[in-house]
Amino acid sequence: MKLISLEVIGELGCKYDFDDINVILGDNNSGKSTLMKLVLYCLGAPIKSFINEISLEKLCDSVTLEIEFKTKKQIRIIRKLPSSDAILVTPIKENEDLVNDEIVVYSASEFSDFLLENEGYSIDKVPYAKNKMASFRFYFLLRAVYADQDTVAHNILSDLDMGHDYFTGQPIIKKSIIEKLLGKDNTELQRIRLAVQELNKLQNELNSQMTFLNSHKSSLEENDELNANKVDIELIQIAEEKELLSQVEYEKICKVKNLNDAQVTKELILHQKQLKEKRELDQINELEVSDIQNVIKALTNDAAILKYKIAAKDVLEELPILYCPNCLSELSMETIKKGLCENCHKKTIEEKILNSATMKKTLNDSIVEAGELIQIKMNTMQFNKNQMYELEKKIRDEKQCIFNDDKFEVSLIHNAITDIKQRLEYLIKRENILIQYRQIKNNLEQNKKERSENIQILKELQEELMKVDNKASMAMGHYDMFLKKFTRYIGKMFKEITKCGFDDYYMPLIDKTKINLVASASLKVAIRLTYILALFNTSTDKMDSEKNAHLGFLLLDSPKDKDLDDYRFEQYLEIISGECKGQIIITGSLSDEKIYKENLINAKFFEALTTESKLLKSK
Repeated sequence: MKLISLEVIGELGCKYDFDDINVILGDNNSGKSTLMKLVLYCLGAPIKSFINEISLEKLCDSVTLEIEFKTKKQIRIIRKLPSSDAILVTPIKENEDLVNDEIVVYSASEFSDFLLENEGYSIDKVPYAKNKMASFRFYFLLRAVYADQDTVAHNILSDLDMGHDYFTGQPIIKKSIIEKLLGKDNTELQRIRLAVQELNKLQNELNSQMTFLNSHKSSLEENDELNANKVDIELIQIAEEKELLSQVEYEKICKVKNLNDAQVTKELILHQKQLKEKRELDQINELEVSDIQNVIKALTNDAAILKYKIAAKDVLEELPILYCPNCLSELSMETIKKGLCENCHKKTIEEKILNSATMKKTLNDSIVEAGELIQIKMNTMQFNKNQMYELEKKIRDEKQCIFNDDKFEVSLIHNAITDIKQRLEYLIKRENILIQYRQIKNNLEQNKKERSENIQILKELQEELMKVDNKASMAMGHYDMFLKKFTRYIGKMFKEITKCGFDDYYMPLIDKTKINLVASASLKVAIRLTYILALFNTSTDKMDSEKNAHLGFLLLDSPKDKDLDDYRFEQYLEIISGECKGQIIITGSLSDEKIYKENLINAKFFEALTTESKLLKSK
């Protein structure tokens, strides 16, 4: 892939046409890193932070990047700023005209698949943990072509503004990226490796379990005098004895019950029957008293209401009445004297008064009678309770007499039952120990079987892995060249280093030491820079660009770190100038202008960026 040009549209903007080696020098905060981020953003990287002019003030509308694939096909990529999930792609024909009728809008994932396919990479998933798969994205590859200031040097691959989280830090993801850029694009290889890792982990867990189980088994054999060959026999014997003891205990309990039943005399039965009858009678009397009390309450309420009615009539009789209160017809003087309406023929006032008095007397009499009845019932209840008390006392005395006579025999039976229970408790405890021992033994046998099966599967996987790995290595043919270039480059910058290597995940080793354990800060920076440069030059050495596995460009954002001295950085620039056949965009400080111009003679130097003349300018 070749980067042709980049343009930012909006109130503030910029335009850059790129060559093979491109140098942008400038002051701090003048826009050098922003240029790199805009290129990555157009290629689908999840860039989350831009300068305030883009993110907050929104003075830039969109960014356009024109690129050329390895197949020489050219496209224009347009993406809204400061963020957008939609990416617009337009083909460019030979005359550099846009083909508007072929404009396509992609989502981020669709755009990733589009770029991978056009650059000749397979679209697949990468296993990175147990039962976890990650869709390989195009921006994964950008991590190996971008050297930024935010990612710590020992991480080697850029975090792309995502932070060093669990996923970005997965070694197997990094390995997958390097293998694709070296031409070793083999998802099956990753799957087998992950399966081997999981089996090794499972084997370690099984070994730990077996160690614990053997220790527990030995402890039981020593403390409880267990014989592995007689466990099942002893369990059968315990089950038989438990069943026998349960029957004996039941028979003893029955004997006690029968003894008690035989000792119950007829007189005791009679008294118990009488007591039951008295209790039932007492309940009936209590219910009747409650009913009578409710009747008295209702009669008292009726009498009070009637009293109020009679008082009201006495007041009304004193009032002159000209109309019948019932039918509202006019009354004559004669009718008024008689107290009888000629139309409705209602009863006379005297008759109504008589009826009211009669009713009042009846209610009062009923209340008196009910009170007398309650007193009778209460007397009956008290007499009944006295009889109940006497019967209960007789029953207690009779039971005490019976059990005192046979107390010794009952005690013997209870002691026998206690002995049986103690024996049962011992048998149950022993049974639990035997069952636990047998379970441990079975678990050990199962673990041994599972471990043997895993060893066989692991052996088959390792053989398969060796075949696939050898096949992929033969097809790749770049590993040795990558290592040689890396060793030579780092040796050019640090002459004391002569032996380099890679671990199982292609991460660099200096004298068998991992980069994160290297003490020198300047060496760490040099390792990272030479690593991505060696990877770049290894894959771009081929004459046929379509067969190059690398993307074909590098983005070096201010690679001259404060920890890297001028001499060593000049050696690095000499490698770029003398060996690089792909495209490089490099930014740096204006204070290092002399170093860049003396060592990158054939590079294209753009207008310097300053705090007064920044990357984004008003149009």
